[in-house]
Amino acid sequence: MSTKVKGNYSYLLIKWIISIIGPIIILLIPENELFTSELRVFLAISLWLILSVALSIFESMFVPAFLAPVLWYMTGCVPINIAFSAWTQEVLYVIIGAYLLASQLEEVGLLKRIAYWVILKFGGSFKGTYWGIFVACAFVTFITFGNAYIVLATITFGICKAFNLGTSRESAFIVMSACVGTTTSRTFIYSPQTVGLIEAGIRTVHPDFSLTWYDYMIQMAPNIIMCIVILWAYGKIFGLKKVNVQMEKEYFIAQLASLGKISSTEKKAGIVLLSLMAFLITSPLHGLPANYGFLVLPLLYFVPGINIGTKQTIRNIDFSLIFFAASCLSIGVVGNYLGLGKLIVAYLSPIVSIAGAAGAAYIVMTFGIAVNFVLTPTAMMAALPASIAALADGLGVSALSLIYPFKMSTDLIFLPYEYIPYLIFFSFGMMKTKDFVAFSTVKIIINYIFLGVIMIPWWKILGIA
Repeated sequence: MSTKVKGNYSYLLIKWIISIIGPIIILLIPENELFTSELRVFLAISLWLILSVALSIFESMFVPAFLAPVLWYMTGCVPINIAFSAWTQEVLYVIIGAYLLASQLEEVGLLKRIAYWVILKFGGSFKGTYWGIFVACAFVTFITFGNAYIVLATITFGICKAFNLGTSRESAFIVMSACVGTTTSRTFIYSPQTVGLIEAGIRTVHPDFSLTWYDYMIQMAPNIIMCIVILWAYGKIFGLKKVNVQMEKEYFIAQLASLGKISSTEKKAGIVLLSLMAFLITSPLHGLPANYGFLVLPLLYFVPGINIGTKQTIRNIDFSLIFFAASCLSIGVVGNYLGLGKLIVAYLSPIVSIAGAAGAAYIVMTFGIAVNFVLTPTAMMAALPASIAALADGLGVSALSLIYPFKMSTDLIFLPYEYIPYLIFFSFGMMKTKDFVAFSTVKIIINYIFLGVIMIPWWKILGIA
Protein backbone atom coordinates (compact mmCIF):
# COMPACT_ATOMS: atom_id res chain seq x y z
CA MET A 1 0.00 0.00 0.00
CA SER A 2 1.43 3.38 -0.99
CA THR A 3 2.23 6.11 1.53
CA LYS A 4 -0.42 8.32 -0.07
CA VAL A 5 -3.15 5.69 0.37
CA LYS A 6 -2.07 5.07 3.97
CA GLY A 7 -2.17 8.81 4.58
CA ASN A 8 -5.68 9.04 3.15
CA TYR A 9 -6.88 6.20 5.38
CA SER A 10 -5.27 7.82 8.43
CA TYR A 11 -6.91 11.15 7.60
CA LEU A 12 -10.29 9.46 7.18
CA LEU A 13 -9.85 7.61 10.47
CA ILE A 14 -9.12 10.88 12.28
CA LYS A 15 -12.29 12.43 10.82
CA TRP A 16 -14.34 9.41 11.91
CA ILE A 17 -12.92 9.67 15.43
CA ILE A 18 -13.78 13.38 15.61
CA SER A 19 -17.32 12.74 14.35
CA ILE A 20 -17.89 10.10 17.04
CA ILE A 21 -16.26 11.80 20.05
CA GLY A 22 -18.89 14.57 20.19
CA PRO A 23 -21.88 12.20 20.17
CA ILE A 24 -20.21 9.97 22.79
CA ILE A 25 -19.77 12.99 25.09
CA ILE A 26 -23.47 13.77 24.74
CA LEU A 27 -24.38 10.16 25.55
CA LEU A 28 -22.32 10.39 28.75
CA ILE A 29 -24.32 13.37 30.08
CA PRO A 30 -26.65 12.22 32.89
CA GLU A 31 -30.38 12.24 32.24
CA ASN A 32 -32.84 14.43 34.11
CA GLU A 33 -36.46 15.45 33.84
CA LEU A 34 -35.82 17.67 30.81
CA PHE A 35 -32.78 15.91 29.33
CA THR A 36 -34.47 12.56 28.67
CA SER A 37 -32.80 9.47 27.25
CA GLU A 38 -34.65 9.92 23.93
CA LEU A 39 -33.50 13.55 23.67
CA ARG A 40 -29.95 12.53 24.53
CA VAL A 41 -29.81 9.88 21.78
CA PHE A 42 -31.47 12.25 19.30
CA LEU A 43 -28.89 14.99 19.96
CA ALA A 44 -26.02 12.51 19.65
CA ILE A 45 -27.27 11.26 16.27
CA SER A 46 -27.96 14.82 15.07
CA LEU A 47 -24.47 15.97 16.04
CA TRP A 48 -22.99 13.01 14.16
CA LEU A 49 -25.01 14.04 11.08
CA ILE A 50 -23.66 17.59 11.16
CA LEU A 51 -20.06 16.57 11.88
CA SER A 52 -20.00 13.89 9.19
CA VAL A 53 -21.17 16.45 6.63
CA ALA A 54 -18.80 19.17 7.89
CA LEU A 55 -15.84 16.76 7.75
CA SER A 56 -16.86 15.30 4.35
CA ILE A 57 -16.58 11.75 5.67
CA PHE A 58 -18.82 10.38 2.92
CA GLU A 59 -18.57 10.97 -0.82
CA SER A 60 -22.12 12.37 -0.70
CA MET A 61 -23.97 14.00 2.17
CA PHE A 62 -26.99 11.93 1.06
CA VAL A 63 -25.73 9.03 3.20
CA PRO A 64 -25.73 10.73 6.63
CA ALA A 65 -28.74 12.88 5.68
CA PHE A 66 -30.81 9.77 4.94
CA LEU A 67 -29.36 7.72 7.78
CA ALA A 68 -29.99 10.23 10.60
CA PRO A 69 -33.82 10.06 10.57
CA VAL A 70 -33.61 6.28 10.13
CA LEU A 71 -31.51 6.10 13.30
CA TRP A 72 -33.90 8.40 15.19
CA TYR A 73 -36.65 5.91 14.38
CA MET A 74 -34.66 2.69 14.89
CA THR A 75 -33.34 3.79 18.29
CA GLY A 76 -36.86 4.48 19.49
CA CYS A 77 -36.48 8.26 19.80
CA VAL A 78 -39.58 9.06 17.76
CA PRO A 79 -42.16 7.37 15.48
CA ILE A 80 -41.21 7.17 11.81
CA ASN A 81 -43.73 9.83 10.77
CA ILE A 82 -42.00 12.31 13.09
CA ALA A 83 -38.51 11.24 12.02
CA PHE A 84 -39.33 11.96 8.36
CA SER A 85 -41.69 14.86 9.11
CA ALA A 86 -39.80 17.32 6.92
CA TRP A 87 -41.01 15.59 3.76
CA THR A 88 -44.56 16.76 4.50
CA GLN A 89 -43.55 20.40 5.08
CA GLU A 90 -44.23 23.00 2.42
CA VAL A 91 -40.89 24.75 2.98
CA LEU A 92 -38.92 21.72 1.69
CA TYR A 93 -40.66 21.87 -1.68
CA VAL A 94 -40.19 25.62 -1.77
CA ILE A 95 -36.46 24.96 -1.35
CA ILE A 96 -36.58 22.49 -4.26
CA GLY A 97 -38.33 25.11 -6.41
CA ALA A 98 -35.69 27.70 -5.54
CA TYR A 99 -32.89 25.25 -6.42
CA LEU A 100 -34.61 24.50 -9.74
CA LEU A 101 -34.83 28.22 -10.53
CA ALA A 102 -31.13 28.77 -9.77
CA SER A 103 -30.11 25.66 -11.73
CA GLN A 104 -31.87 26.90 -14.86
CA LEU A 105 -30.50 30.44 -14.63
CA GLU A 106 -27.00 29.00 -14.22
CA GLU A 107 -27.40 26.50 -17.07
CA VAL A 108 -28.39 29.14 -19.64
CA GLY A 109 -25.50 31.40 -18.58
CA LEU A 110 -27.61 34.32 -17.38
CA LEU A 111 -26.00 34.45 -13.94
CA LYS A 112 -22.46 34.75 -15.32
CA ARG A 113 -23.57 37.40 -17.80
CA ILE A 114 -25.08 39.52 -15.03
CA ALA A 115 -22.07 39.06 -12.72
CA TYR A 116 -19.45 40.08 -15.31
CA TRP A 117 -21.58 43.01 -16.48
CA VAL A 118 -21.88 44.36 -12.94
CA ILE A 119 -18.14 43.97 -12.24
CA LEU A 120 -17.34 45.84 -15.44
CA LYS A 121 -19.46 48.76 -14.28
CA PHE A 122 -17.03 49.15 -11.36
CA GLY A 123 -14.08 49.68 -13.68
CA GLY A 124 -12.18 46.39 -13.64
CA SER A 125 -9.31 47.62 -11.38
CA PHE A 126 -8.46 45.63 -8.24
CA LYS A 127 -10.38 48.00 -5.99
CA GLY A 128 -13.21 48.15 -8.53
CA THR A 129 -13.32 44.36 -8.73
CA TYR A 130 -13.29 44.15 -4.91
CA TRP A 131 -16.46 46.25 -4.71
CA GLY A 132 -17.91 45.08 -8.00
CA ILE A 133 -17.86 41.40 -7.09
CA PHE A 134 -19.71 42.19 -3.86
CA VAL A 135 -22.46 44.00 -5.76
CA ALA A 136 -22.55 41.28 -8.44
CA CYS A 137 -22.80 38.49 -5.87
CA ALA A 138 -25.46 40.33 -3.87
CA PHE A 139 -27.53 40.96 -6.99
CA VAL A 140 -27.27 37.38 -8.24
CA THR A 141 -28.10 36.17 -4.72
CA PHE A 142 -31.15 38.43 -4.75
CA ILE A 143 -32.52 37.16 -8.08
CA THR A 144 -31.88 33.52 -7.13
CA PHE A 145 -33.19 33.97 -3.57
CA GLY A 146 -29.92 32.81 -2.04
CA ASN A 147 -29.18 29.77 -4.21
CA ALA A 148 -26.31 30.74 -6.51
CA TYR A 149 -23.27 30.34 -4.28
CA ILE A 150 -21.69 27.55 -6.36
CA VAL A 151 -21.59 29.53 -9.61
CA LEU A 152 -20.46 32.66 -7.71
CA ALA A 153 -17.63 30.72 -6.07
CA THR A 154 -16.57 29.46 -9.51
CA ILE A 155 -16.55 33.00 -10.94
CA THR A 156 -14.53 34.25 -7.97
CA PHE A 157 -11.99 31.45 -8.36
CA GLY A 158 -11.71 32.22 -12.09
CA ILE A 159 -10.89 35.86 -11.36
CA CYS A 160 -8.17 34.95 -8.82
CA LYS A 161 -6.64 32.43 -11.26
CA ALA A 162 -6.79 34.80 -14.24
CA PHE A 163 -4.65 37.37 -12.44
CA ASN A 164 -2.33 34.80 -10.80
CA LEU A 165 -3.20 35.92 -7.29
CA GLY A 166 -2.54 32.46 -5.84
CA THR A 167 -3.09 31.78 -2.14
CA SER A 168 -2.59 35.33 -0.94
CA ARG A 169 -4.02 38.31 0.92
CA GLU A 170 -5.04 39.71 -2.48
CA SER A 171 -7.13 36.60 -3.16
CA ALA A 172 -8.54 36.87 0.37
CA PHE A 173 -9.90 40.34 -0.43
CA ILE A 174 -11.68 39.07 -3.54
CA VAL A 175 -12.97 35.87 -1.91
CA MET A 176 -14.25 37.58 1.25
CA SER A 177 -15.92 40.33 -0.76
CA ALA A 178 -17.73 37.62 -2.71
CA CYS A 179 -18.66 35.84 0.53
CA VAL A 180 -20.17 39.01 1.99
CA GLY A 181 -22.18 39.49 -1.21
CA THR A 182 -23.25 35.84 -1.29
CA THR A 183 -23.88 34.95 2.36
CA THR A 184 -23.93 38.03 4.60
CA SER A 185 -26.32 39.64 2.13
CA ARG A 186 -28.80 36.88 2.94
CA THR A 187 -29.45 38.64 6.25
CA PHE A 188 -31.46 41.23 4.28
CA ILE A 189 -32.27 39.41 1.01
CA TYR A 190 -35.50 37.44 0.98
CA SER A 191 -35.02 33.69 0.87
CA PRO A 192 -38.05 31.41 1.11
CA GLN A 193 -35.98 28.96 3.17
CA THR A 194 -35.13 31.60 5.77
CA VAL A 195 -38.59 33.11 6.05
CA GLY A 196 -40.21 29.67 5.93
CA LEU A 197 -38.11 28.38 8.82
CA ILE A 198 -38.72 31.52 10.89
CA GLU A 199 -42.47 31.21 10.30
CA ALA A 200 -42.52 27.50 11.13
CA GLY A 201 -40.63 28.08 14.38
CA ILE A 202 -42.74 30.98 15.64
CA ARG A 203 -46.00 29.24 14.69
CA THR A 204 -45.31 26.53 17.24
CA VAL A 205 -45.77 29.28 19.84
CA HIS A 206 -48.06 31.67 17.92
CA PRO A 207 -50.11 29.61 15.40
CA ASP A 208 -51.40 32.65 13.49
CA PHE A 209 -47.99 34.23 12.91
CA SER A 210 -46.96 35.11 9.34
CA LEU A 211 -43.96 36.90 7.86
CA THR A 212 -44.14 38.32 4.34
CA TRP A 213 -41.14 38.77 2.09
CA TYR A 214 -41.46 42.56 2.14
CA ASP A 215 -41.77 42.73 5.95
CA TYR A 216 -38.61 40.64 6.28
CA MET A 217 -36.63 42.83 3.87
CA ILE A 218 -37.80 46.07 5.50
CA GLN A 219 -37.05 44.82 9.00
CA MET A 220 -33.57 43.64 8.00
CA ALA A 221 -32.78 46.42 5.48
CA PRO A 222 -30.06 48.18 7.57
CA ASN A 223 -27.87 45.13 7.07
CA ILE A 224 -27.23 46.48 3.57
CA ILE A 225 -25.26 49.26 5.23
CA MET A 226 -23.56 46.75 7.50
CA CYS A 227 -22.22 44.82 4.49
CA ILE A 228 -20.71 48.03 3.11
CA VAL A 229 -19.17 48.81 6.50
CA ILE A 230 -17.69 45.31 6.68
CA LEU A 231 -16.02 45.68 3.29
CA TRP A 232 -14.76 49.17 4.17
CA ALA A 233 -13.32 47.80 7.42
CA TYR A 234 -11.62 44.93 5.57
CA GLY A 235 -9.96 47.48 3.32
CA LYS A 236 -8.80 49.72 6.17
CA ILE A 237 -7.60 47.00 8.52
CA PHE A 238 -5.97 44.64 6.00
CA GLY A 239 -4.50 47.27 3.67
CA LEU A 240 -6.54 47.35 0.47
CA LYS A 241 -4.67 50.51 -0.61
CA LYS A 242 -1.35 48.66 -0.38
CA VAL A 243 -2.42 46.02 -2.92
CA ASN A 244 -0.35 46.42 -6.06
CA VAL A 245 -2.16 44.18 -8.52
CA GLN A 246 -2.97 45.36 -12.01
CA MET A 247 -6.31 44.03 -13.21
CA GLU A 248 -7.16 44.64 -16.84
CA LYS A 249 -10.70 45.55 -17.75
CA GLU A 250 -10.18 43.53 -20.92
CA TYR A 251 -10.41 40.25 -18.98
CA PHE A 252 -13.97 40.96 -17.91
CA ILE A 253 -14.85 42.25 -21.39
CA ALA A 254 -13.52 38.99 -22.86
CA GLN A 255 -15.44 36.87 -20.36
CA LEU A 256 -18.65 38.71 -21.17
CA ALA A 257 -17.96 38.48 -24.91
CA SER A 258 -17.35 34.73 -24.64
CA LEU A 259 -20.99 34.29 -23.63
CA GLY A 260 -22.06 35.70 -27.01
CA LYS A 261 -25.19 37.71 -27.64
CA ILE A 262 -28.02 37.18 -25.23
CA SER A 263 -29.91 34.15 -26.51
CA SER A 264 -33.61 33.44 -26.76
CA THR A 265 -33.10 30.81 -24.07
CA GLU A 266 -31.69 33.41 -21.68
CA LYS A 267 -34.57 35.74 -22.52
CA LYS A 268 -37.12 33.05 -21.73
CA ALA A 269 -35.34 32.24 -18.47
CA GLY A 270 -35.36 35.94 -17.64
CA ILE A 271 -39.09 36.20 -18.37
CA VAL A 272 -39.85 33.38 -15.93
CA LEU A 273 -37.63 35.06 -13.33
CA LEU A 274 -39.39 38.40 -13.86
CA SER A 275 -42.74 36.62 -13.56
CA LEU A 276 -41.71 35.27 -10.18
CA MET A 277 -40.51 38.70 -9.10
CA ALA A 278 -43.80 40.23 -10.24
CA PHE A 279 -45.74 37.57 -8.33
CA LEU A 280 -43.83 38.42 -5.15
CA ILE A 281 -44.13 42.19 -5.60
CA THR A 282 -47.89 41.99 -6.17
CA SER A 283 -48.52 39.56 -3.30
CA PRO A 284 -50.10 42.32 -1.16
CA LEU A 285 -52.67 42.76 -3.97
CA HIS A 286 -53.54 39.16 -4.89
CA GLY A 287 -53.10 37.85 -1.35
CA LEU A 288 -51.55 34.53 -2.40
CA PRO A 289 -48.66 33.17 -0.30
CA ALA A 290 -45.21 33.91 -1.74
CA ASN A 291 -44.39 30.20 -1.50
CA TYR A 292 -46.87 29.46 -4.31
CA GLY A 293 -44.52 31.21 -6.73
CA PHE A 294 -41.63 28.89 -5.86
CA LEU A 295 -43.86 25.83 -5.98
CA VAL A 296 -45.18 26.52 -9.49
CA LEU A 297 -43.34 29.14 -11.54
CA PRO A 298 -39.93 27.34 -11.87
CA LEU A 299 -41.84 24.51 -13.58
CA LEU A 300 -42.68 26.90 -16.43
CA TYR A 301 -39.18 26.19 -17.79
CA PHE A 302 -40.51 22.79 -18.90
CA VAL A 303 -43.80 23.99 -20.39
CA PRO A 304 -44.18 23.66 -24.21
CA GLY A 305 -43.56 27.03 -25.80
CA ILE A 306 -40.94 27.95 -23.24
CA ASN A 307 -39.38 24.49 -23.10
CA ILE A 308 -35.90 25.50 -21.96
CA GLY A 309 -35.76 23.15 -18.99
CA THR A 310 -33.93 19.88 -19.71
CA LYS A 311 -33.06 16.68 -17.90
CA GLN A 312 -29.71 18.28 -17.24
CA THR A 313 -31.41 21.15 -15.42
CA ILE A 314 -32.74 18.66 -12.90
CA ARG A 315 -29.50 16.65 -12.80
CA ASN A 316 -27.60 19.83 -11.95
CA ILE A 317 -29.50 20.07 -8.67
CA ASP A 318 -27.53 18.43 -5.90
CA PHE A 319 -30.30 16.32 -4.39
CA SER A 320 -28.02 15.33 -1.54
CA LEU A 321 -28.48 18.95 -0.42
CA ILE A 322 -32.24 18.42 -0.55
CA PHE A 323 -31.97 15.38 1.70
CA PHE A 324 -29.63 17.29 4.00
CA ALA A 325 -32.09 20.19 4.14
CA ALA A 326 -34.87 17.70 4.95
CA SER A 327 -32.85 16.19 7.79
CA CYS A 328 -32.06 19.64 9.15
CA LEU A 329 -35.75 20.53 9.02
CA SER A 330 -36.54 17.30 10.81
CA ILE A 331 -34.03 18.17 13.53
CA GLY A 332 -36.31 21.08 14.38
CA VAL A 333 -39.50 19.04 14.42
CA VAL A 334 -38.03 16.06 16.28
CA GLY A 335 -36.19 18.30 18.73
CA ASN A 336 -39.35 20.16 19.66
CA TYR A 337 -41.27 16.87 19.85
CA LEU A 338 -38.74 15.58 22.39
CA GLY A 339 -38.62 18.78 24.44
CA LEU A 340 -35.45 20.45 23.17
CA GLY A 341 -37.20 23.81 23.33
CA LYS A 342 -38.08 23.36 27.00
CA LEU A 343 -34.47 22.40 27.75
CA ILE A 344 -33.07 25.51 26.05
CA VAL A 345 -35.64 27.79 27.66
CA ALA A 346 -34.91 26.32 31.09
CA TYR A 347 -31.18 27.08 30.84
CA LEU A 348 -31.32 30.42 29.02
CA SER A 349 -34.38 32.00 30.68
CA PRO A 350 -32.64 32.94 33.96
CA ILE A 351 -29.83 34.69 32.06
CA VAL A 352 -32.14 36.37 29.56
CA SER A 353 -34.54 37.62 32.24
CA ILE A 354 -31.70 39.46 34.01
CA ALA A 355 -30.24 40.91 30.80
CA GLY A 356 -33.38 42.68 29.55
CA ALA A 357 -34.52 43.01 25.93
CA ALA A 358 -31.31 44.44 24.44
CA GLY A 359 -29.11 42.15 26.49
CA ALA A 360 -31.23 39.17 25.43
CA ALA A 361 -30.56 40.00 21.78
CA TYR A 362 -26.82 39.89 22.44
CA ILE A 363 -27.11 36.66 24.42
CA VAL A 364 -29.05 34.99 21.61
CA MET A 365 -26.53 36.18 19.01
CA THR A 366 -23.65 34.84 21.11
CA PHE A 367 -25.53 31.59 21.63
CA GLY A 368 -25.94 31.33 17.85
CA ILE A 369 -22.21 31.84 17.25
CA ALA A 370 -21.47 29.02 19.68
CA VAL A 371 -24.06 26.71 18.13
CA ASN A 372 -22.52 27.40 14.71
CA PHE A 373 -19.60 25.15 15.64
CA VAL A 374 -21.85 22.07 15.77
CA LEU A 375 -24.91 22.92 13.63
CA THR A 376 -25.26 24.26 10.12
CA PRO A 377 -27.32 27.45 9.61
CA THR A 378 -30.19 25.42 8.10
CA ALA A 379 -30.22 23.11 11.11
CA MET A 380 -30.03 26.09 13.48
CA MET A 381 -32.94 27.88 11.80
CA ALA A 382 -34.96 24.66 11.69
CA ALA A 383 -34.32 23.55 15.26
CA LEU A 384 -34.17 26.64 17.46
CA PRO A 385 -36.58 29.48 16.47
CA ALA A 386 -39.44 27.85 18.40
CA SER A 387 -37.34 27.85 21.59
CA ILE A 388 -36.23 31.43 20.99
CA ALA A 389 -39.85 32.47 20.43
CA ALA A 390 -40.71 30.91 23.79
CA LEU A 391 -37.84 32.84 25.39
CA ALA A 392 -39.17 36.06 23.87
CA ASP A 393 -42.63 35.32 25.26
CA GLY A 394 -41.20 34.88 28.74
CA LEU A 395 -39.38 38.21 28.40
CA GLY A 396 -42.48 39.94 27.03
CA VAL A 397 -40.90 41.00 23.72
CA SER A 398 -41.53 40.20 20.07
CA ALA A 399 -40.20 36.83 18.91
CA LEU A 400 -38.56 38.55 15.92
CA SER A 401 -36.51 40.81 18.20
CA LEU A 402 -34.58 37.69 19.31
CA ILE A 403 -34.88 35.51 16.21
CA TYR A 404 -33.38 38.18 13.94
CA PRO A 405 -30.14 38.43 15.99
CA PHE A 406 -30.08 34.63 15.93
CA LYS A 407 -30.48 34.70 12.13
CA MET A 408 -27.59 37.16 11.89
CA SER A 409 -25.46 34.81 13.99
CA THR A 410 -25.74 32.03 11.39
CA ASP A 411 -23.34 34.06 9.22
CA LEU A 412 -20.91 34.72 12.08
CA ILE A 413 -18.42 31.90 11.78
CA PHE A 414 -14.72 31.49 12.53
CA LEU A 415 -13.96 28.49 10.29
CA PRO A 416 -15.21 27.63 6.78
CA TYR A 417 -16.67 24.22 7.71
CA GLU A 418 -19.40 25.93 9.73
CA TYR A 419 -21.32 27.13 6.64
CA ILE A 420 -21.42 25.24 3.33
CA PRO A 421 -21.21 28.30 0.97
CA TYR A 422 -18.08 29.49 2.81
CA LEU A 423 -16.64 26.00 2.63
CA ILE A 424 -17.17 25.94 -1.15
CA PHE A 425 -15.44 29.32 -1.59
CA PHE A 426 -12.59 28.25 0.71
CA SER A 427 -12.16 24.85 -0.94
CA PHE A 428 -10.71 26.47 -4.07
CA GLY A 429 -7.58 27.17 -2.02
CA MET A 430 -7.27 30.88 -2.73
CA MET A 431 -6.85 32.05 0.86
CA LYS A 432 -5.13 30.94 4.04
CA THR A 433 -7.04 29.77 7.11
CA LYS A 434 -5.45 32.52 9.24
CA ASP A 435 -6.74 35.14 6.79
CA PHE A 436 -10.22 33.62 6.87
CA VAL A 437 -10.24 33.73 10.69
CA ALA A 438 -8.93 37.32 10.72
CA PHE A 439 -11.52 38.61 8.23
CA SER A 440 -14.29 36.68 10.00
CA THR A 441 -13.34 38.11 13.40
CA VAL A 442 -13.64 41.64 12.03
CA LYS A 443 -17.08 40.82 10.66
CA ILE A 444 -18.24 39.41 14.00
CA ILE A 445 -17.11 42.53 15.88
CA ILE A 446 -18.93 44.78 13.40
CA ASN A 447 -22.10 42.68 13.77
CA TYR A 448 -22.00 43.09 17.55
CA ILE A 449 -21.63 46.87 17.24
CA PHE A 450 -24.22 47.16 14.49
CA LEU A 451 -26.80 45.16 16.46
CA GLY A 452 -26.85 47.65 19.33
CA VAL A 453 -26.25 50.89 17.40
CA ILE A 454 -28.48 50.32 14.38
CA MET A 455 -30.60 47.16 14.36
CA ILE A 456 -32.23 47.28 17.81
CA PRO A 457 -33.20 50.98 17.44
CA TRP A 458 -34.51 50.20 13.92
CA TRP A 459 -36.64 47.35 15.23
CA LYS A 460 -37.95 49.63 17.98
CA ILE A 461 -39.05 52.12 15.35
CA LEU A 462 -40.87 49.31 13.51
CA GLY A 463 -42.44 48.10 16.75
CA ILE A 464 -40.84 44.65 16.92
CA ALA A 465 -38.37 45.28 19.74
